[in-house]
Amino acid sequence: NSFGDTESGIQRFVVDYSNDGLSWSEFGEHELSMSEASTFYEGESGPNFEGLAARYILITSLNTFGSDCACLSEIRFETSGIISDVTEVNNLDLSAILAPNPASDLVELRIADVENSFEAEISLRDQTGRLISKLNQSIQKGETNIELTTAGLVSGNYLVKIQSVDGVVTRKLIIVQDHK
Repeated sequence: NSFGDTESGIQRFVVDYSNDGLSWSEFGEHELSMSEASTFYEGESGPNFEGLAARYILITSLNTFGSDCACLSEIRFETSGIISDVTEVNNLDLSAILAPNPASDLVELRIADVENSFEAEISLRDQTGRLISKLNQSIQKGETNIELTTAGLVSGNYLVKIQSVDGVVTRKLIIVQDHK
């Protein structure tokens, strides 16, 4: 909304939504008016989601008012206390330890106290739920050690999830990159 920069505002955009951060559905395309470059300008209302229950919203610019750079100066979501059905997820009965934690280039996932071997999907996600990597792994009776490469990840909080047909276990992983 700065004088001389209003052509950078997004004119048309598409909205997608998701509850898991993996599968997305399109809500639709929408159009905004050009801002007034005024200190009194308070923006405009965007699309009404009409009670849509979503955990993630993705806004993709389709075009601007003339600039190659697309931007929104501020976005606000007004939500209501939507109550939705929650599926109970069983926790796997096992020990899962990440070491070292915090990590930088490599972390070992130690899965122990396993009564019966099983197949699992092990995923690494950032704190928004975006999938970084995943692998399918056979977890052996007793103990299984799995090395996960974390080189190249930015410093921050991540989640390591072990999921099988019998349930799920999630552990927090902290990445600290030392850029000397």
